[in-house]
Amino acid sequence: MPNVVLSSKLKNTDSVFLQQWIKPLVLPVYLKNEKRKFWPEQLHIVADLPQQDTVETTFHAALKPECYTFVRIIKFHRVDDYTVYATIRDSSELILCYFTAECVLNYETRNNDRITLDTLNTLFVVGKVTLQFWNQRECKRCFNLEFPTLRMVPVLKIENAQVFDRDQISSIVQFQWVYNSLKDRRSER
Repeated sequence: MPNVVLSSKLKNTDSVFLQQWIKPLVLPVYLKNEKRKFWPEQLHIVADLPQQDTVETTFHAALKPECYTFVRIIKFHRVDDYTVYATIRDSSELILCYFTAECVLNYETRNNDRITLDTLNTLFVVGKVTLQFWNQRECKRCFNLEFPTLRMVPVLKIENAQVFDRDQISSIVQFQWVYNSLKDRRSER
C-alpha cells in the first residue's frame, strides 16, 4: 500500500494557526501604487476582533481559525510614547509593524502585563490592521532598518492584538522579508 502524505505535512510550520497572508495582501497593493506619487493607506485590511474577553476570543479563534489573523512577534525594535515598533511574521514572510498606543494600553490592561514582556515568538491574534507606506527616513528612525531598493516601505499598523498562545516557539527556518518579494517582482516587470 502506498504511503499517503497529507497536504498539511508538505510544508513544515511551527503552528497550524499561522497561515500565509502578508504577501498576498501587500504585493498587489504595492504594485498598484508603485507608479503613484502618493501612496494611500489601505484601511482595515484585517477586520477588527470581536468585542469579547480574552478567553472567549482565544476559544473562538481555536475553533474557527480561518476567521482570524495570526502572527508571531519576532523582534521589538523600539518603544516610543507607548507605541511599540516590531517585526512580525506569518507562516512565510516577515514585515515591519507597529502596535498603536491604544492597542498597547488595551493589551496591558487586559493582561496585566507589558506587551514586550516574554512575548517574543508568541502567537498573537490581530485585528483592525491598516497597511501604510513609509519612506526610508521613517523606517530608519522607528526601526533602525533600511530597504534601499524600495521607494516606499509597507508597514502594518495594528490597532488590536490579543495573545493566543504564550508558548515561545522559535523556528529554525530563516524567514525572508516580504520586501524581497516586492523587489523581485519589480525587477520582473
